[in-house]
Amino acid sequence: MLHYQIEFDDYRQHLIHVTLRFLANPNQVLWLPTWIPGSYLIREFSKHIEAVKAYDEAGRILNISKTEKNKWRLFNTDHELITVEYDVYAYDLSV
Repeated sequence: MLHYQIEFDDYRQHLIHVTLRFLANPNQVLWLPTWIPGSYLIREFSKHIEAVKAYDEAGRILNISKTEKNKWRLFNTDHELITVEYDVYAYDLSV
């Protein structure tokens, strides 16, 4: 199961709020690509990600850390349904 919710309520600030719910593996790694097919530029999409937070099914905050420029590790051991929230600064149309 993978569920995304995207909100663009703060359009004047060019912020998109993303909520992601999924069944996680222990020590789940989340990552974004650095390029897209048809483009020969490194896009670095992750540089636009802000305020990353993770919660278990009871709403308790989980430890999530950025381990590389485009990867985050979620340190969960016994939680299955995880919610990850983050904001995307989307001023540039290529984001």
